[in-house]
Amino acid sequence: MDFKSISRYADACLRDTPPPCVSACPLGVDVRGLIAKARAGRLDAAYRAYREAVLFPRVVSAFCGAPCRGACVRERLADGFVDLAKIERGIVEAAVRRDTGRYAVTKKAERVAVTGDGLAGLACAWRLASKGYGVTVFGIGTGTKTKGDGSSVLLRTNG
Repeated sequence: MDFKSISRYADACLRDTPPPCVSACPLGVDVRGLIAKARAGRLDAAYRAYREAVLFPRVVSAFCGAPCRGACVRERLADGFVDLAKIERGIVEAAVRRDTGRYAVTKKAERVAVTGDGLAGLACAWRLASKGYGVTVFGIGTGTKTKGDGSSVLLRTNG
């Protein structure tokens, strides 16, 4: 999806009223902020904001069930709902085509162990690693091996 297509979808959103789509989104994506950045052509900023909200933007944009669609007030109008999922996918695709930049984060001396290799554990590990902490994730989920004593095995070490 190119910038003009993203902008066309973004222009359809209502302004100056609290968006019910934000409360319908389990991740609380700032729909207005995302659309405003996309409309202004600030796709890198839109991607960073989206990544901050959802942590795994490629996965979420690909598999989101779009609960915001049912809450979109434009659904009841003749022109229909704002296809936020399409905007999100366009923003993510644009970011994938070009590197959105890395931040120089000072590594901290402290290391953190995260117990749990599910979505919450990985999200926690991601946030900590992005703040410069060395992170070790432990878990007994799919793809890991459990020792005879029931303890988990090290999955991944960062830093």
